[in-house]
Amino acid sequence: AVLLEEGETLEDLMALSPEEILLRWFNYHLKQAGSPRRVNNFRGDIKDSECYTILLNQIAPEDSCVDMSPMNESDMEKRADKMLREANKIGCRKFVRPKDVVKGNQRLNLAFVANLFNTYPALKAPEEGLPDFDLGDFGE
Repeated sequence: AVLLEEGETLEDLMALSPEEILLRWFNYHLKQAGSPRRVNNFRGDIKDSECYTILLNQIAPEDSCVDMSPMNESDMEKRADKMLREANKIGCRKFVRPKDVVKGNQRLNLAFVANLFNTYPALKAPEEGLPDFDLGDFGE
């Protein structure tokens, strides 16, 4: 299981909170992309949209035309908007607006990442037993 850390069992992984599993998944993809960045929360660590841009580029199907262009924007809210346009290319622009990203709205950013995870887990090996995250509380 690719999300397991050294010495961990699947039971250990399943004992983590949904937020911890999503953070682990997010950081797995940042590492796979060769990024030195890591996300420890869905507040301040995602405000600049750079990690989101890397994640989207990593998980998107090759034919989706998702790219790293938001990284060229210096204004954080405009960069967040461009990042969400990239998410829209894979049908995942849900739950957050640019200002929610820039302000670090934890609940909405968690829902955004859960939706990405549920739609494009992009894991090399099947993760038996990993749950879909119920997004019913967030609405559409």
